[in-house]
Amino acid sequence: MNKIEISIYTIDELSEQAKQKAIDQHKDFLADNWEAENSLDYHKEELEKFGYNNVKILFSGFSSQGDGACFTADIDIKKWIEAHDLNDLRKLYNYSDNFSFSITHQSRYYYATSTTVVWGFYSEIDYSNNDKEQAESEAEQLLEVIKAERERLGNDIYQTLRDDYFAEIADDYVLEDIRLNEYQYLSDGTLATNLLKI
Repeated sequence: MNKIEISIYTIDELSEQAKQKAIDQHKDFLADNWEAENSLDYHKEELEKFGYNNVKILFSGFSSQGDGACFTADIDIKKWIEAHDLNDLRKLYNYSDNFSFSITHQSRYYYATSTTVVWGFYSEIDYSNNDKEQAESEAEQLLEVIKAERERLGNDIYQTLRDDYFAEIADDYVLEDIRLNEYQYLSDGTLATNLLKI
């Protein structure tokens, strides 16, 4: 039986060219295994504070023209009005149980504007005086405010996800991850554990 001796190296013992090869390969691995859960959980919690319930965040990224982020949700009108300090929507606030607002998605894209804000009311409710007309007028106002906010929030969510993703595949982060995991390489920057697959 013939024996072959192979030298293996830490990332810092490689030539600059081999080191960059190792970094690029590990970067691809991290990109393929990147998880957005922490960032998504944070955004869901923040959205819930502002009256958005049953939040689902949809996104695609991060290298195509069609990439973006949006979210769907049911809206707790009272909580939304209170969180945004919109005291001029008193009739809508008082009749909030009679209205439903939600954000839905029916597009193949995930742009911040690829969702629709819809609302409805229960016509059998007994409104006093001109309350129905006033509440519906305020609902239309709220609709426009929510449309603008869901676009801004969708863009914010996408930017955070994008920043997190690119931070995790930045050369400095990748190099630190390699060092922490004590990966070893052949002289050309090939991961030494790949030898086990030969």
